[in-house]
Amino acid sequence: MKKARLRFSLWMMLMLLFFVFSGCQDSDDDDDDDDTTIPINAAEGVSFTDTDIITRGQIGGDITITRAINEGDVTHYNIYWGSDESTVKDNTTLIASLKKTGNDLTYTISDDTSTDGASHLLVFTKNSVGEMETGVSVAITDNAVPEKTASGIDFTDIDGNADEYAGTVTITEASDETYITHYALYWGKSSTEKIDNNSLITEIPISGMGNVTHDFPVDTTADSTPSHLLVFTKNSFGEMSSGINLVITDRTNPYRTASDVTFDGDQDIGDCGQMNGTVTITKAIDENDFDNYLIYWGSDTQTKNISESTEPIITIDKDGTDTTGDGGSGYTWSITYTGYATIDYSFSNLHFPTDQNPGYFLIFTANTSGDESDSIVSVYYDEFCDI
Repeated sequence: MKKARLRFSLWMMLMLLFFVFSGCQDSDDDDDDDDTTIPINAAEGVSFTDTDIITRGQIGGDITITRAINEGDVTHYNIYWGSDESTVKDNTTLIASLKKTGNDLTYTISDDTSTDGASHLLVFTKNSVGEMETGVSVAITDNAVPEKTASGIDFTDIDGNADEYAGTVTITEASDETYITHYALYWGKSSTEKIDNNSLITEIPISGMGNVTHDFPVDTTADSTPSHLLVFTKNSFGEMSSGINLVITDRTNPYRTASDVTFDGDQDIGDCGQMNGTVTITKAIDENDFDNYLIYWGSDTQTKNISESTEPIITIDKDGTDTTGDGGSGYTWSITYTGYATIDYSFSNLHFPTDQNPGYFLIFTANTSGDESDSIVSVYYDEFCDI
């Protein structure tokens, strides 16, 4: 009898455990027979950060849904595209439907996903009866590098030494600077490739009012010899993958010339083929890229007359001291350095090419390599050759 009672008690305990366990299962599965109305409990929140920064209008990243405080009437969380923060769906096509787990949920949007113009992500709670009429939303911030390049780049090297640069780089603003904060200027080894990881020259903030510039001081060098200047547009998410370029012309002759030159006229009376007088050179405003002023005979305003000699009449150091000169027998000269403004080259019995009358004094600037600038010109005339 006792055994029978014990068996009965065990059987009753097993039946009780079965019903308790079955009830727990029914509360967690998707059998929503107990749902009589749509949910009244919304998700506590939703967040999203776009990690696809390559193309504007395309996004990627994790949507994080903060679960409803009370999920008693919730089975799923439905995600949609939205047109505003008032939870108006762009369309009824689901992005995803996530089953509740009792914890916050995450759904990953793959990179290169088009937003199709949507401005928000919306989340609605759902059960077997339907969706809650209002939900929660998060604005889509489309994180992306710029899409517009600078419109142009210009640079003229005014440093007269090889592998050294000076002058102003002018970057023409992009046609639309809405998503641009800076222009990044680099040394390039080709029209598309930066020299190395240390090739950044500078990052120039947009002006919002037009072009921007960067000045290279005299004797600027790069880690290795560049072939191009490269400009990439940039914002807080990075640089545009493609930019614009300019071939660098490394000027090895002086850029700056004398500001002016005058000749006071032949003061030699009666001798054809030689002159007395003074050539006054108004010095260059900036003499950093050259060392000497050279005076040649010229057969025209551009061409040296080398019928007498290929050498200059005289080479004058920019500080006003003469270096060399050969004007023929009896030729004498003097150099007067008049402060910062002018150099006077005075001469007597200077023999000139008689095949060219009138002719020209051509003034060049030159560096230590012997490379010369463009010329500045003054006309001479020996009236006694016409007698």
